[in-house]
Formats: sequence, structure tokens, C-alpha cells
Amino acid sequence: MVEHSVSVKSRSAKLLEAIRSASGEKDVRALWNEVDTKMHQVAEHFVKQLSCAGALRSDLTIGEAADALWALNHPTLWQLLVVQQNWPVTAYAAWLERALTAELLCD
Repeated sequence: MVEHSVSVKSRSAKLLEAIRSASGEKDVRALWNEVDTKMHQVAEHFVKQLSCAGALRSDLTIGEAADALWALNHPTLWQLLVVQQNWPVTAYAAWLERALTAELLCD
């Protein structure tokens, strides 16, 4: 999942940031809301798969886990860490893997 996420963000981060930063405009806000909602739906679907496989932490609800995945994997964090703080993509990928493992997966 991390590899896929990094691949997508490497190609689309500039576009997503342009949409997000222009979301003060009514039409663009609707587009951003649609994109953001879809990202959360993908996170929820992934978390449900983890739960079915018995890999999700038992102290998390599906909703809590989906919110955590959505937030940690959000393109805004890519923007902050890779673009603004100049993290190498490999460092971002390693951080994301550690964060998602700690937050979502059972021991």
C-alpha cells in the first residue's frame, strides 16, 4: 500500500495541491471534497480488508482506523514533508510504513 501511495503521490501531488489550495472557490471546493471523500472511502475499504484478515488492531473501530489511514496517507502530509521539508521520497515511504504499521496493525 505504501509503494502504491508513493507512486501515486509522485505523479499527482502537484495537481492535488493545486486543487486543495484553490478550494476556496466554490467549483473547486466541490472537486476537492469529491477527491477527499474518495480518498477516505479507499482508506475505509483497505481497513476493512485488514480487519477481515485479522491484521487490524483490536482496539480500533473500522471508522477510527479509516480516519487514521486517511490522515496519515493524506497528500497534505506529502506536501509538508516531501515538498516543504525536502524529505527524500524513500524517507517519506519509510516513515509512512512505520506510522501505518504502528497505528493500524496488531502485534
